[in-house]
Amino acid sequence: MTSRSRSCDSRIGTVRFLVLLLLVTSSTAAVRGGEGDGAGDVKRVILQHAEGVEQGNLALLDSIWAHDKGAPVFEGDRAYFGWEEYRDRELKPRLKRMRNVKYRLSDINPNVEGRIAWVTFQYSVSADFKGRRSHVDEKGLGTAILERREDGWKIVHWHASVP
Repeated sequence: MTSRSRSCDSRIGTVRFLVLLLLVTSSTAAVRGGEGDGAGDVKRVILQHAEGVEQGNLALLDSIWAHDKGAPVFEGDRAYFGWEEYRDRELKPRLKRMRNVKYRLSDINPNVEGRIAWVTFQYSVSADFKGRRSHVDEKGLGTAILERREDGWKIVHWHASVP
């Protein structure tokens, strides 16, 4: 094989790669963030999570979370396996102690692929704690995975951490 044919083969390979890359990125771009593909519904569920925590509304939170044992929640250095474990061991006790809660999500980026969605976001939490003279202001990053089920999008995984 001559250096000229190797050069031509290299260019053909490069063109094939670029065409494949263009096809992949254009097809995935179609499912990122558009309202018609379920991304708007996914974003609403994520915002409902923040609303439920801010208001201490466990009924709302119960309605948007999957109640599977395999729905992990990672917050900071703690891991909970299943919504009920997280709700009962961490969230309920914390919400009982919190006052003046402000829980905001920003830079919410939903991605939908069929019945599965993943979301990245930034969050900020501000709250006073009852019984103590303490106040918390925290900012962090999060990822959630949702599954579209018969009764709508449900959160099946949550990971929030402070960088």
